Amino acid sequence: MRLNNAMAYSLGLRTRIVDAVDRGVGARCEIATWFGLPQSSIYKLLRQRRERGEITPWPYGGGAQAKSNEDRLMILTDLVAAVTRCDA
Repeated sequence: MRLNNAMAYSLGLRTRIVDAVDRGVGARCEIATWFGLPQSSIYKLLRQRRERGEITPWPYGGGAQAKSNEDRLMILTDLVAAVTRCDA
């Protein structure tokens, strides 16, 4: 079973992975297989711990900025009202 890579792995899963590596219960490729992860995820998680000192997921970085602003919203509202009057 492979986990959805689009979502951050839970802190519990991250903790279990790092614990398994630290205890040396198997090679990293075996640990990756046990948890259903690509090997690169384990290497990235260990690098993150080494560089940041923690294994918590990065915060959500946001999405695309809205392309409309208040002025455009008012224009759109006026256009919709005009079309609604024409259709009536």
